[in-house]
Amino acid sequence: MTTPSDMPARGSGGNSAAQQAPSSDSSASADAVAALPAAPGLPQSQPAAHSSVPSLMSSCSSTATADAEAREWWARREATVERELYSGLLKRMDTQRKQVIAFKAEQSKWESRLQGKIKKDAHDRKLLGEYNLELQAALAAFEDRFAHQQREVDAQTSHIVALESTLREKAAQAEEVQLLRRRNAELAERVAKWERYHRAEAAAAERTRQLEQEALLNHLEHNLLTLSLGDSVVAAAATSAHPQNGADKLLTRRRSAPDGRALRRSDSNSSVVDEEDLLARIAELEKLCKHKDQSIHSLKGILERQEAVLDEKLKLTNAKYDQVKAINLALQKRLLQSLTDNSP
Repeated sequence: MTTPSDMPARGSGGNSAAQQAPSSDSSASADAVAALPAAPGLPQSQPAAHSSVPSLMSSCSSTATADAEAREWWARREATVERELYSGLLKRMDTQRKQVIAFKAEQSKWESRLQGKIKKDAHDRKLLGEYNLELQAALAAFEDRFAHQQREVDAQTSHIVALESTLREKAAQAEEVQLLRRRNAELAERVAKWERYHRAEAAAAERTRQLEQEALLNHLEHNLLTLSLGDSVVAAAATSAHPQNGADKLLTRRRSAPDGRALRRSDSNSSVVDEEDLLARIAELEKLCKHKDQSIHSLKGILERQEAVLDEKLKLTNAKYDQVKAINLALQKRLLQSLTDNSP
């Protein structure tokens, strides 16, 4: 394909060739005619071998004319093609120019948008930088506050640990108090058992003493009745019998009288000894009962004092436990409040 820059050269070349053709000599024109191709639609002339010179000259002139016409036709054809090519190129250039203009307009629009976006991004970046500075300052303040609260929490934790150790000690003391209470209850139960046993033993001893006294009284009464009956029988026999027999009986009575008195004396002495033994045993039992009563009263006093001490310790333990519980609740509320305040 031909370009617009080649069009003047070709046109000028065709015109110069057409102008130089008539001025050439006959031999040169003959050689040129022989060398040039035939124009389309024109028959090629074939010179005769035995033609004359005038016919040769006429044929050369007709050939030159045909060649000139062919050149003119070719030049017109090239000009037409070049004009078509030029108009097509102009149209393409116009289309491309419009496309370039549209592209430049779109580019300028995108550039303006990009500039606006760049400005907006720069403004946003500036705002973000300021906001980052504010956030850094707030973060530093928050870190300081968090460190302060952490120190407070550590202090409260150490205090809570100390309170928990105190609470464990109080719990151990409370367990000791419960153990002492159980021991006191056992001692009270043993004291009650001792009291019941003492009452039962005292009642049994009293019943035994009464039975022994009744038995002694019955025995003494029986002995007295026996002695009185024996004396009355002996007296009646002495009055109703023979005098000799009465003297014998009297002698026998006199002889036997000391033995009877000795018997009565021995019976009375044995009863007195038994009664003295009973009185001594009763005195010992009374002393033992008094000693047991004193020991029971002392145990009751000790139990009452221990119960009072245990009650005081239990009250102190409950007060400390309530105080620790209140402190724990206050710390939990404070931690929750600090967490809610620090949460965004």
